[in-house]
Amino acid sequence: MSPIFPTIPPLDPQRFAPRAHWPVRAKLRPLRASSRVEPHRHGWAQMSFSLTGVSRILTSQMTCIVPPTRAVWIPPQVEHAVAVLRDADMLTLYLYNPPDAAPHWQRCRVVEVSPLLAELVRQLARDDPAQAGPATLPAAMPARARAMAELIGDELLRARSLPLGIALPQDKRLCTLCEALIEEPTRHARLAD
Repeated sequence: MSPIFPTIPPLDPQRFAPRAHWPVRAKLRPLRASSRVEPHRHGWAQMSFSLTGVSRILTSQMTCIVPPTRAVWIPPQVEHAVAVLRDADMLTLYLYNPPDAAPHWQRCRVVEVSPLLAELVRQLARDDPAQAGPATLPAAMPARARAMAELIGDELLRARSLPLGIALPQDKRLCTLCEALIEEPTRHARLAD
């Protein structure tokens, strides 16, 4: 994942880390077009999408253009980066555990985001104590957040997988070439180039 856009660091993922007593967290982060969140990974699963704008999520397994009605599911420990194509209000949902043990939660995939799921994640992000800055989590998740987390889990189980990602080649040289072409499609005027 070689950067062409200027990179910015992730917004302190530990600040939003899900925990056993607070298993679902969310954050909202406005990002400008042409910015890129540098590659990173963490020990929990996440679903990333935008309320507005368009982004591209890159992993070692795939790259996806993500409009507001779609999200990318990223399992724990998968390196990923975000390139913003149009100013976006990015929402990230962090989960201590996937919604169930089905194998499709163990790989990256694109899922449909229902209006209910989008609003639940937006509200959960708005209410998260870390959204305003570093904060200590209370000992117990508030009842409202628990109710939203339960509905989010149900919506995730209902979310349809969509074949929008492009599988990247496993050969490192070819993968680098494909990433460069994705980053800058007009780089070469002719196919021979």
